[in-house]
Amino acid sequence: MDQGRRMINQWWEEEMGGRPVDHDPGYTALCSRLTLYSEKEGFFRELAAGAMSEVAERTAVAAALGVGQGFSGLHSDVQRVRYVAALRGVASLEPPALYRCKSGKEARARREEGNAALKCGEPKRALLLYSASVMRAPGLGEDMDVDEGLTLSYALANRSAVLLQLGQPALASRDATLALSNGYPESKCHVLLERIGKCEEARGSWPEALAAYEGALGKGVTGEARSRLQQAIQRCRAGGGKKKAKAVKVFTELPPVTGGVSDQLPYAAKSVGVAEAIGDGAGRFAVAVSDVSAGDTLVAEPAFASVLLPEKAGTHCHHCFARLYAPLACPRCSGVAFCSSECLSAAEGSYHPRECTLGSTFIASGMSLLSRLALRMLTRAPLDAQMDALDDFEAEPHTDKLWTKVVEGHAIADCKDKENDLRPKDEGRRYYDASDYRSIMNLITLADERSPVDMLERALMAVFLVKCLRHSSFFKNTVNKDMEEMIGFRSEEEMTAARLLLHYLQMLQFNAHEIFETIYEKKYHFKGSKTQYLGVGIYPTVAFFNHDCYPATTRYFLGTSIVVRALRPLKAGEAIPENYGPVFTKKSRQERQRILRSRYWFICQCKACLGDWPTYEVMGNNAPVKLRCAKTGCWNTITMEAEAIEERELILNPKKENEDRAVSGSREGTTEEDTGKGDSSKNKRKKKSRKSKANKCELCSSSIINQMDKLVRLQSTFTDGLSMMDKAGEGGSQAEVDKATKLFCKCIDGLADCVFPPHRQHILAQDSLRLCINSHGNVYTVDTETTKIKS
Repeated sequence: MDQGRRMINQWWEEEMGGRPVDHDPGYTALCSRLTLYSEKEGFFRELAAGAMSEVAERTAVAAALGVGQGFSGLHSDVQRVRYVAALRGVASLEPPALYRCKSGKEARARREEGNAALKCGEPKRALLLYSASVMRAPGLGEDMDVDEGLTLSYALANRSAVLLQLGQPALASRDATLALSNGYPESKCHVLLERIGKCEEARGSWPEALAAYEGALGKGVTGEARSRLQQAIQRCRAGGGKKKAKAVKVFTELPPVTGGVSDQLPYAAKSVGVAEAIGDGAGRFAVAVSDVSAGDTLVAEPAFASVLLPEKAGTHCHHCFARLYAPLACPRCSGVAFCSSECLSAAEGSYHPRECTLGSTFIASGMSLLSRLALRMLTRAPLDAQMDALDDFEAEPHTDKLWTKVVEGHAIADCKDKENDLRPKDEGRRYYDASDYRSIMNLITLADERSPVDMLERALMAVFLVKCLRHSSFFKNTVNKDMEEMIGFRSEEEMTAARLLLHYLQMLQFNAHEIFETIYEKKYHFKGSKTQYLGVGIYPTVAFFNHDCYPATTRYFLGTSIVVRALRPLKAGEAIPENYGPVFTKKSRQERQRILRSRYWFICQCKACLGDWPTYEVMGNNAPVKLRCAKTGCWNTITMEAEAIEERELILNPKKENEDRAVSGSREGTTEEDTGKGDSSKNKRKKKSRKSKANKCELCSSSIINQMDKLVRLQSTFTDGLSMMDKAGEGGSQAEVDKATKLFCKCIDGLADCVFPPHRQHILAQDSLRLCINSHGNVYTVDTETTKIKS
C-alpha cells in the first residue's frame, strides 16, 4: 500500500469515526436505481420486482440440482441480456405504444378560442391557443370530418396573422408559407401571399416580398385589394437596391476557445490535455498543458446526444432546447414541439421516428431520463457503426491511449522536423474524435464493481427498450419466431441493440451532464437568479474532467452544447477539475464523501477533503489569512489575523479611515481636529507596520507588506466587480457584466499568487465570476404572462 493510500485510510479512522466512506450501501443502491427508473411511479418497478423473483427462483433450483449457473455467474453483456430476455415474465412482455395522437376536433376548438381571444384584444393569449391548435392538428387530408382535412393549414394561417401583429415577421412568413403548402384553400391564397409580402418587406427582403405580392396579384384579385398589391409591387421595385440580409434560423454559435484549438482534442483549447493516472483509480483526466487564467474558455463541445425532460415539452424545443414561441409539431404525435423547421427536420431525419409513438409509454413506465438518453444514443445512428466501436472497445478495454482518427495528407503531429519528415504523409494527424462512438465506448462503466442486482436491472431495462423499439421501423431484419422462442430476441439486430443499450446504461451513470438554463427575475438581475434543469447530455471531451470539491472550472450551456471556462488559474501540469455536485463551501466533508461514494463510487482525495476545509458558514468573515511568501523559492505560509489586514487597508485607504472616524466622532461629539490625530497617526502606524516582526516571513525574513498591500487592493477590485454586477442588474447591460467579469478575473488571478486557499474572498470572487459566465448561456427572464403551450 502506497503512502497516499495510507494517508487516506488514516483520516478514515481518525476523522470519519472509524467508518468507511461507503457507510450507507442502501443509499448507494438507491442512487444507482434512480439512474434507471423511479421507485415511486411507473410500471417498470413491478416488472423489475417480478424479474428479481424469477431469477431468485431459477438460482435456487440450479443450486439444488447442482447444474448451470445463476445470473451472477455471467461475465459478458451478451450473456446477461440473453438471460434476461428468456425470463418468463420478460419473454411475454409486449409494451404498448402509447402517445398523444392528433385530434382535428381539439385543434379546431383551440383555434376558435384563439379567434375569440384575438377579437378581445389579447394577441399573446391568442398565440398560445393557435400554437396548441398547431400541435394537435392532423396533417393534410388525415381527418376529413373536421375542416375538410385542412385543420393544420387553418391553424398556421391564423397564427401567422397574430405573429405579424406581435412584430415577428420572420415567424409569420414561415407559418403562412407552411399553411400554403398544407392545402390552404386556393380562393384565399392571395390573403396569405400578401401577408408573406408584408413580412418580407418588413424584413427588408425585397425580392421575396416582390415575388409574394406578384403571386397574390396573379390570383385574380380585384378592386381595392388589387390596387393595394400594385402599390406594394412598386414599393418593392423601388426598394430593391436597399436589400437587407435575410434573417434565417441560426443555431447558437459556440464561442472560440482561448489560445486556439488543441491538435489532439478538437473541441478543447491548446492548454487542455489528457493524462493517465496509473494505479490510483483516477483513470484518464484533463490536465493543463500550459498555464490557464481565470475566465479562459477551455472547451466548447456540442452534445453527442441529449434528451429533454418530458415536463419541458411545452416550453422548450425537443431538439435544441430553445424556448418555444411559435412551435412546430411532429407530423404524427402531439407530445413534442420544435422551435423551427430546421430542428424538426433534424429530429425527423434521425431519432424521432423511432421514438414518436412511445412518448407516453416511456412516461408510464417511470424510466429515468438517463434510460431515455441511452435509447437516443442507440437510435441516432446505424447499429453497424456502434457495434464496430463496441467490438474495438472489448478487444482493448480502457486503453491508456485515446481513441483516435487519422486525417490523411497531414504531417505527423509529433515530428519536430517537419521539412525533413520522411515518414509517409498518409499516416496523417491523429486526434480524439468526440463524435465517434469509440469515444463513448471507452468512457468508464465500472462494470466490475456492479452488484448482480444492479446489473440485472440494467439488462432488464435494455431488453425493455428493445421491445419498445419493435413498434418502430428501427429493426430492419425479418422476425425469426424460432429464435424468439429460444432466447427471447426476434433477430440478431435486437440482441445487438440490447447489448449496446446495456453498455450505455452503465456508462451514462457516471458520465452524463445535466443541461440547465439560468432564470432571472429581471435581465442580469443576479440576486435571486436560479438554474433550471432542462435535460441531460453526454459530452466525450468534458467527460475527461475529474471531480474536485474546489473546482477550477464552471460550465454553461448554449442550447444543448456545453462550454467550460476556468474559475481560477492553473499551472501547467495541474489537473483541470470540475465539480460533480457537492462543493466544500456548502457541504461538510462527511456529506460530500457520502454523496460522491454513493453516486459516483469513488473516494474524493482533493485538497478540500484531505484538509477538511471549512464551509462558508464556518469560515466567517474574520478568519485568519494564509499569505504566500513572495520570495522566489520560498513560498512559505504566513498566517495573518484579519485585524492586521484591516490595519493595512486603513493605511492604504486613509479616506476610509477618516470616514469611519467621522462616523465614530459624530456619535461621541468629537472630530479628527479635536483629537489632534491625522496623517501623523497614519505615518506612525505605517512605520510601525514596516518594522513589525509579524510582517516578515519566518523562513526567509523577507517582508510580506507588499503581499498584504496586494491583498487589500485585490479586495477593492472584488468590491468593484460586485458594484458592476449591481449596475448590470439595474440597466440590463451585457457590457457591465463583461466589465464585472474582467474585474473578477483580475482579482482571482492576483489572489492565487497572494494567498493560500481556502480564502473566503477568493472563493466569493470565483462564485461571482460563475454567475457572470452563466449569463452567456441559456437564460430566461421571467415574464408575468405564461409562455407554456397547453394542448
